[in-house]
Amino acid sequence: MKKQNMGLVWQSLKYALILLFFSALSVLANSLLKLNDDMALAVQAICFLLSSVAALFIMKSKQTFASYGVTLTALNKANTKKVLWFLPLVAVEAVRLTLGFDTSLKISTVIVTFIMMLFAGISEELFFRGLILKTLEKKGTKYAILSSSVIFSLTHLGNLAIGTDFLLTLVQIVFAVIFGFVAAEIAIITKTIIPLIIWHILHNFIARTTVQGEINNVLWIILIQCIILAVYALYLWIKGVNKQNYSE
Repeated sequence: MKKQNMGLVWQSLKYALILLFFSALSVLANSLLKLNDDMALAVQAICFLLSSVAALFIMKSKQTFASYGVTLTALNKANTKKVLWFLPLVAVEAVRLTLGFDTSLKISTVIVTFIMMLFAGISEELFFRGLILKTLEKKGTKYAILSSSVIFSLTHLGNLAIGTDFLLTLVQIVFAVIFGFVAAEIAIITKTIIPLIIWHILHNFIARTTVQGEINNVLWIILIQCIILAVYALYLWIKGVNKQNYSE
C-alpha cells in the first residue's frame, strides 16, 4: 500500500515537473534572447499554451476531460450554493483592487499580460486541480486536497530564481498553499475546474496590473487575502468536503 501511495505522489510530482519545464523554458528564452518585457510575456504565454496542450493530451490519453473537471455540466445551482456562489473569491480580488490599476502600463503590455495570464491560469488548473488532484484523490479526498496544495505552493519557489524579493516570495508561497487548498476544495465540491480557471486568470491579471507601490502595502493586501481564504477554506472543509467525493 505504501509503495502504491508513493507511486501516486511521484506521478503527481512528474506532472508538476512537466509544468515547471515549460515555465523554465520561457525563463531560459528570455535570458538568452534578452527580450523586452512585452516579448518576454509573449514567450511565457506560448510556453503556457504548450503546457496546456500537454495537460489536455495527458487527460485525453487516460480518461475523459469531464472526469478531470474540465466540464460545466456538473456546475448547477445546488453545488454552486454550497461554495457560497463563489462570493468569497470576489471579495479576495476586491481587496487587491483597492490598490488601483497601474495607469502607467502600456495598452500592449496589458493585452499581452492578459493573454499570458489566460494560458497560465488554464495550464496550472489543468495540472494541479485536474491531473494532480485526481491522481492523489485515489489515496483519499482530504489527502488529495492537502498534498496538491503543498505541491502547488512549492512550485512558486521558482520566483526566487527570477529575482523576486525573498520575503514577498515567502508570503506568496503561503498564499499559494491557501489558494491551492480552496481551489481543490471547490473542485471536490463542484466537480468542475472551469470556475477555478476563471478565478486563477483574473487573480494573476489583477495582481500584475494593479499598482505595486511599497512592498509593505502589497504584503498587507496578501495577508488580508490569506485571512479571507483561510476562513473560506475552513467553511468549505466543514460544510462541503466531508460530504463530497471527487471520483466519478
